[in-house]
Amino acid sequence: MNEAKIRERLHQAIGEANYPLALPNRVETRLGDPLPERHPRAIALAAAIIALALVAALLGPRLLTWHPSVPAGSAPPAATPLAQNQAAFIPPGDFWAAGLTSASALVTPFQLKATSANHTLTLIGAYADPARTVLLFRTNPDFRLPIEISFSDDGGLINASSSSGSGLPGESYYSLDAGPRPGANGVANLTVTVRGFSPSTLADGFQTTPGTWTFSLALKVQPSVAIAAVPGQFVLGTWKVTTEVAEVTPSVIHIQAVIDGASVGEVGSPVTLLDPSGTPVGWVASSAGVTVPKGQLNSTNYKTTRINDQWLRPTAAGTYQLRFAGGGGAQMINISVAAPDPSAALPVKGGNLLQPTDFPESQMSLNLQGFLTTTITSGRPNQCGYGSGPSGALFAFGTYFQVDGVWYSLSLYSDPAVRQYSGPGTYSAPAVLLGPTQRLYAGTVQLTVADDRRPDSGSVQGTLDRVGTTTKEPHLSISGTWTCTPGQMLGPG
Repeated sequence: MNEAKIRERLHQAIGEANYPLALPNRVETRLGDPLPERHPRAIALAAAIIALALVAALLGPRLLTWHPSVPAGSAPPAATPLAQNQAAFIPPGDFWAAGLTSASALVTPFQLKATSANHTLTLIGAYADPARTVLLFRTNPDFRLPIEISFSDDGGLINASSSSGSGLPGESYYSLDAGPRPGANGVANLTVTVRGFSPSTLADGFQTTPGTWTFSLALKVQPSVAIAAVPGQFVLGTWKVTTEVAEVTPSVIHIQAVIDGASVGEVGSPVTLLDPSGTPVGWVASSAGVTVPKGQLNSTNYKTTRINDQWLRPTAAGTYQLRFAGGGGAQMINISVAAPDPSAALPVKGGNLLQPTDFPESQMSLNLQGFLTTTITSGRPNQCGYGSGPSGALFAFGTYFQVDGVWYSLSLYSDPAVRQYSGPGTYSAPAVLLGPTQRLYAGTVQLTVADDRRPDSGSVQGTLDRVGTTTKEPHLSISGTWTCTPGQMLGPG
């Protein structure tokens, strides 16, 4: 895809847009200055809009969007959904980050605010089906990811594993790996309590006390379709598998089963979903737990484990394969998955936006150890180069890369608050690794710029910490070299 085509897609997707005043200072540039001869890729207005639109479309932040003014105040006892034609209040990137692109029209928009500890949390949307419950939040000022969120409905507390994530500061989602219990009308009455949303550290180094925010809302639970091909019971080597749920919802493919013969530590990841080409589909959720309260575990039931696996609903119809493996045995089950209902997704002006493969390929040698253990020999850079703004000068590098058929995004930029970018050298750089649906790891690394003249090159060294997800590895180490070629399409992000 050439530059003209990319610009055409972006123009169709976002229309005519002025430079948003609310963009983070670090990405604002001196748009009116002439380009110095030594800096041919300092960002111009068009490049800033394009680069930021890419982040909005692909990483789930809220850029280039309108935020209506709402009076401040505490949350009322119950939330009233906004009119459906006001769904534009939710940025499309939020749907993508939360894995709701194929079900975006089924997300109920809200405008429910709660204030605690002088910080406001706004519930801007919610979605539920039998497999998952997803909440979309906006924070002011920026909050860290939620530490504890509890859900209850008319049947009591809903206890399940969960995940959370965000793109840029100010937008977060929280996904509970279970659906609420609806009434006869298909609507569930939810009470959501958020605790431990810790406001960011203030300029003087102190933190305010984490607050508590409570919301009440009525939410329609979307129906699912059972997967008849999955048997209710089958033998897997020395294990006996009892299928409790096998379904396709508007957002995920969902398998829940009880395995007799294996403890939680022994089951590992017994279920894999393969697409029609045989490529593994990335998980949205995967968990294993005991089937009784821990206080009731004994020598008999400790080897009975419940597994819950969810994969994003495929965008195309086809025959997919569930592969069960464990206990010394294996079983392959072919399942037919229909294409999502087109009316379940909000229309996207201009059709599909940019994909990772739309970016030019670049050679690199980045070694990852931990959550991912691999060497990245090539990637698709989506940020490259340096620029300046009110916060000062910075250098940014970001790239898409693929591991086992799953696309990830790594982004890092020199921190002007620590040291202004002044040319090749080593800088302290915040870094983030994003997966298909959420922010996975974040931290500060050492970014070395060896050459900032086309093509740019350098290296990175450091360790990221697990955030917003439950993985077996708490850390991810990154080291190695990178290259990228700046231009109108790839300015600092």
